[in-house]
Amino acid sequence: MGSASSPIDAARGARLGLAGGARAGRSRERARLAGLFAASAKIGLIGFGGGNALVPVIERELVRGRGLVTPEEFDKEVVVANITPGALPIEVASGVGRTVAGPAGMVAGAVGMGLPGALLTLALLALFAVASGPVVQQVRYASVGVAVLIVYVLATYAAGSVRAKAAGRDRRLALALLAGVFLLTCGKRMQALCGFAPLPITVSTLDVLAVVFFFVFATGGSLRTQGRASGRAVAAVAIAAAYVTGVAGVGPFAAEAPLSVLRAAMVVLGAAGLVRSFAATPGKPGRFPWARLAQEAVVWVAFIAACVLPAVAVCPEAAAFAGNAVASVLMSFGGGDAYLAFGHGVFVDTGLVSSADYYEQIVTVSNAMPGSIIAKVLTGTGFVIGSTYGAGAALLVALAGFGIGVGASGLTFLVVYYVYDRFEGLAVFGAIKRCIRPVIGGLLLTIALQMLSLNVGVATSYGLSVPAVMAASAALLALLVWMGHVRELPLGALIAVAMGWGLVSCAAIAAL
Repeated sequence: MGSASSPIDAARGARLGLAGGARAGRSRERARLAGLFAASAKIGLIGFGGGNALVPVIERELVRGRGLVTPEEFDKEVVVANITPGALPIEVASGVGRTVAGPAGMVAGAVGMGLPGALLTLALLALFAVASGPVVQQVRYASVGVAVLIVYVLATYAAGSVRAKAAGRDRRLALALLAGVFLLTCGKRMQALCGFAPLPITVSTLDVLAVVFFFVFATGGSLRTQGRASGRAVAAVAIAAAYVTGVAGVGPFAAEAPLSVLRAAMVVLGAAGLVRSFAATPGKPGRFPWARLAQEAVVWVAFIAACVLPAVAVCPEAAAFAGNAVASVLMSFGGGDAYLAFGHGVFVDTGLVSSADYYEQIVTVSNAMPGSIIAKVLTGTGFVIGSTYGAGAALLVALAGFGIGVGASGLTFLVVYYVYDRFEGLAVFGAIKRCIRPVIGGLLLTIALQMLSLNVGVATSYGLSVPAVMAASAALLALLVWMGHVRELPLGALIAVAMGWGLVSCAAIAAL
């Protein structure tokens, strides 16, 4: 005669069943996170071009290939990433990961996207640090070709920022913005390369962006206004013009006291305009989900802190680097190529790294590697800054740069996603989207001049004929235009051709 199970046995069995179900659930969660990380890392490893160039690759792998999110969800994440500063591929990967697996998936997707390129950049920079003279010479010869490739990519971006606008007023405005920003920022670089400057003033990247965002916020993104709004637009134009001349050291506002007054006025008027824009935009019914946003934002804050604090403990310059790195991410509209201008503003102009280190090492290596340019540049910049204090410090500051590139991009995307979800019709979103690409295009044309001046520097350093090196650079540029626009070859092929051209042409010139 069989004995019936006791209530204690039944309870124990129930507990074991629950525990087994929980373990199975955790196992499925880990497998989902691992699959998300692997898929994102695969894209980061094969994805040359950065920015919007990786959107089709991400869609093919994560949406059509694995079905992790619907096409509608993916489209929304791409739209938000395009109006958000930071690394676009990392932002999209974090959005997909958040939809799939919550905050843990958000981090897994973003880290997977940024890690391969950052590691490759770090490895190559470390190799350069111990390389002998002949190896460095060959690297610098190759950098001549890479510099021309960067000029091609930046010029293509600048031209596209105007072509993307419909014919008529919008295109004329885009062209005026591009030309105006270029003329305001190119002075020193044009002087170094050609011996003259188009304008007697030079305005920094940071000041140009400050004026642009002040104007967008203060006017709500439109000059087509009447009444009091028209008066605000006129006041914004006057303040912006006074600020530009002041920071350039020209006119009555060049002294620090009037500049401080102008900065305070820009902050107040910009904030007031932003508040008016929110008040005029109907949002979804119900309360804004502050608590949920805060819970998810804390994850990114903790991630950034975990990456940065070890570096601060061993490198005196790590705190300044971290602050500037965060600022550079928050300003970096326009995709990965645009980030080169922001990096120059916060790292070169502030003296954290030299122009030679930034362009000849960090930018050259970053553009030769796949993945997010922001994550690569910040990782490489951290490595260069930390290397003064030893190999350990170099690795820790590089980790800080990577953490900020990923974490600040993910955090900014998260905040804007919540705001966009609530206020999809906010006027400043449309204004930023309309004007930021031509502004960045003007900044990038200035960076293109810097890349050409680096080739002059390589020629001078190794006793090569400067006209011959510049002629070889012009021929390569024409070849890249044909390969990229006529034959539509992928960026990886263009990189290989550019590096080979630099090596061969410089060696040939040296042998003459």
